[in-house]
Formats: sequence, structure tokens, C-alpha cells
Amino acid sequence: MTTNISIPPVYISRIGDKKETPTQFTQKYIMVEILDQGENRLAVVSTDSSIHLGIAYDIKDQFGSQIQFKVSGGGRLKIDSAQKQITLYGYSIKYGRANHNKAAEILKSSDQYKDYEIIVDNNPAKY
Repeated sequence: MTTNISIPPVYISRIGDKKETPTQFTQKYIMVEILDQGENRLAVVSTDSSIHLGIAYDIKDQFGSQIQFKVSGGGRLKIDSAQKQITLYGYSIKYGRANHNKAAEILKSSDQYKDYEIIVDNNPAKY
């Protein structure tokens, strides 16, 4: 089934009771493969959910249950807007480790984060 709903390549949201996005924050992210619209593509999705599975639910809540996607891994991202820096690290207990290098490419190709330094930390000890 195809749909007109589209998840952007980078979707980072501070949902909830936060009135402003802080200049520094860390939250979980998942890498999703979008299976809609005749093409498969990857997206980096992050919300302030406390678990990676919650981010998948947030996608369904935000974009509708008719969108088809598969989670290929998860981790954490630390964003420092003042320093224009993003660090990707960690893994998801539910989905395993996302390909942080691929996530970095997606972030770097976005208009919002193209001027940011993207740091990938694949230290297996980091959660």
C-alpha cells in the first residue's frame, strides 16, 4: 500500500511538556527503513521517548498507522546546538545497534544539520 504521508530523512522532535528545545540534550533515536511510496529509504527518527520502542509508537501516532517502516537499530544522540555538534553512540536493547555511520551521513545531508560536526562513537561499552 502506498500513501501520501512521508517521514522526512531526519525527524528529531522534543515532544511533551517542553516549551523550548534546549541547546544541549541527549535522547534515543532509531534508524528506520521506510517501505512506502515505491522506494526504500532510511530515516533517523528521535523523540523524547524513554524507550526505543516508544519512538516507533511515536512514528505511528505522528504519521499514521498506514505508513510502513522497519526499525533497523537504535542508539542515542547528543545534540549541542551551541557547538553545532552531534554525537551518535549506544544501542537499543530491543533493536540492536543502529549503523551510526549511516545515521551520521543522513544527518549531515539534512539542511538542519549540514553545518554540524557529527561524531560517531562505536564504543561497545557505551549504552
